[in-house]
Amino acid sequence: MKTVLIVGLGSIGRRHLDVVRAVRPEARIVVLRRPESQGGDDVPCGVTVVRHLEEALVLRPEVAIVANPAPFHIETALALAEAGVHLLIEKPLSVSLDEVDELIDLCHSRRLVLQIGYCLRFSPSLVALKELVERGDIGDVVSLEAEVGQYLPDWRPGQDYRQTVSAQAHLGGGVLWELSHELDLARWMAGEVSELEAKVERSGQLEIDVEDTARLSLVFDNGAEGEVRLDMLQRPANRFCKVVGSRGCALWHGVAGETKIMAAGEGDWKIVHAPGGDEPDAMYRQQFRHFIGCIEEGRTPLVGGADGKKVVELVLAAKQAAEQYKRISL
Repeated sequence: MKTVLIVGLGSIGRRHLDVVRAVRPEARIVVLRRPESQGGDDVPCGVTVVRHLEEALVLRPEVAIVANPAPFHIETALALAEAGVHLLIEKPLSVSLDEVDELIDLCHSRRLVLQIGYCLRFSPSLVALKELVERGDIGDVVSLEAEVGQYLPDWRPGQDYRQTVSAQAHLGGGVLWELSHELDLARWMAGEVSELEAKVERSGQLEIDVEDTARLSLVFDNGAEGEVRLDMLQRPANRFCKVVGSRGCALWHGVAGETKIMAAGEGDWKIVHAPGGDEPDAMYRQQFRHFIGCIEEGRTPLVGGADGKKVVELVLAAKQAAEQYKRISL
């Protein structure tokens, strides 16, 4: 791998840039920025900046990290896949199902890796929770509860939150798209969702044109039930997932990076991943290493295009359920 293209240089694009430099310092990094974006002094030395996709393709990148706003992911990704570029696409894959199948089929036919950036799957503490569930340490999954909340103005210090992607509908903002990690997490822990209900609201506490709170009630294919709560209002930030099984319970505290289990008949929690064990950028570095490993070894990514499509379907179903006040079958 000689050349890595990063599409978009917002906060997540910058994080990916730092990760690539740390994991593959020998790689040439090309950044594609919007023609109207100002400056270039904020780009690290040695990074090539281009303003149009055609310019980027001339430089023949082998891989691309697509980190522009979600409504533009598919258009960008299709052009890159046509040129034979492996793709790591930031979440969500898209904000509609338009051309999603075309992208998945194109990458399959060209034998290109298509990975979606649900980076929580590479968090050591969440991986510990997955292992507990997968080994059957708590028995069959009976229910799942997940929550994430953080005050939007605190997300990106130094920026006007009202001008960020998260706050603007036309850029794919809103709590359902921005915090869709928890929907991927729920699928990963408990399996596919067969039915859902949702309550989605804009509280009026923030100056935004998108929803800032959502509560989803899920039924999984295996009969387990789940509840997922998302918000852009909580202070301090909170993130957790509790999985209840037929023989115990497992709990993940995402902010602390702690995972613990209480088996049936035991009187106290047993810590399986201690707080403080998750270094902030570790999951992003592991995500990128996994992506490169899939390319070099011909492996299927942990979070592929089909996974990204499933989350898009869940978000669209949640919006429909909330608008129509009814339960949706998937």
